Amino acid sequence: MKNIFILIFLFFNISFYTQNLVKINRHSDCDRALFISTDNIFGPTNAPEDFGEILEFDKNPKNSIHYFEKEHHSVWYKFETQKTGEFIFEISPSNLKDDYDFLIFKYTDSSFCKNVILKKMMLPERSNISRNKISNDGKTGLSFSSKNEWVASGIGETHSKFMNVKAGEIYYIVIDSYKKPNEGHKISFNYKVDISFEGKIMSKKSKKGLKAEINIENIKGEVLFKIETDKEGNFNKKLDENFSEKEVNFSIFSDSYVFKDTLVSIENMTEEKIYLEKLKKGEKFTLNNINFYGGTPDILPTCESSLLKLLKFMNANKNLKIQIEGHTHKSRTSSSIHKKLSKKRAENIKKFLVKHKIKKDRISTIGYGFSKMLYPKAITEKEKLKNRRVEIKILKY
Repeated sequence: MKNIFILIFLFFNISFYTQNLVKINRHSDCDRALFISTDNIFGPTNAPEDFGEILEFDKNPKNSIHYFEKEHHSVWYKFETQKTGEFIFEISPSNLKDDYDFLIFKYTDSSFCKNVILKKMMLPERSNISRNKISNDGKTGLSFSSKNEWVASGIGETHSKFMNVKAGEIYYIVIDSYKKPNEGHKISFNYKVDISFEGKIMSKKSKKGLKAEINIENIKGEVLFKIETDKEGNFNKKLDENFSEKEVNFSIFSDSYVFKDTLVSIENMTEEKIYLEKLKKGEKFTLNNINFYGGTPDILPTCESSLLKLLKFMNANKNLKIQIEGHTHKSRTSSSIHKKLSKKRAENIKKFLVKHKIKKDRISTIGYGFSKMLYPKAITEKEKLKNRRVEIKILKY
């Protein structure tokens, strides 16, 4: 009875394992490549049976570093890179004696598979056709430590050099075994992401690059570090791998241009193109992150970083004259009280600048109360906050 139970248990386990293998036999040709995700470990698969209907690789030199001498028992996969950085993967055979080789190509266009067969400008990005090593559990792939981009057949490195990729790129990988493999394989993926601030500061009107200074600030307004662009407005700053901020603010200054604050998400960061407005009479901009104690003209201490930006702007443009305009959100209080409050708030900003040696005659103030609300029927707190704003108007430059 005990022996029968063991047999049934073993049969169940083998059946369960077989049912969960990814079947790849229909994907032995380039035009039938199986799409896989790099977010998870793919597999295990069943063993590839043959080269499919099309022999993509044949009659190549035995010592080629770019192609299999001949395709034997293969499978094609395609995937989209999810991140920008250094990319590796590892093919792990289910049976250590199985010898898997691979070529990886970057997708071009609808003629890709045809061009692979014809070898039209289609060198693989990486290859590894070396003999497997039992001591390495038969694994192959790309690694961060390997030096060679392509590895020929015979005794050699089991892994090839990592690839530099950008998020959204499409790649095809063909895996082949010159002997019919006993079992299938698994594929794992990994990225080493270099976080960097990269982009260009440009004039909104002329679209030409501008030399600028960029203060990178945390959400509290504290300056983490500064970046200087080149003469064409380009900047590129690689961050330490321990950089932990989720969002940062770009505070940008360029001579004869209105300074600008831009909030940037680290996770969704792309190459930034940021446009600045040329200083001219009548131009207006909002002084961000200026808040007051409720119902009073007193500026919150957390707003100092924004005031310092305005101070820097005034010092950089000695002939500049401005008007500080205060605005409030409508409430049950009379319009006259709102105008007085908004005027006093503007005056307190002026006092800050004068205290830091900006001449009084360069600054005028006015309070509009709630007469110029951006959202007259504001519902959300965000809309109400937009109404409670301080604007800077250029009077003379």
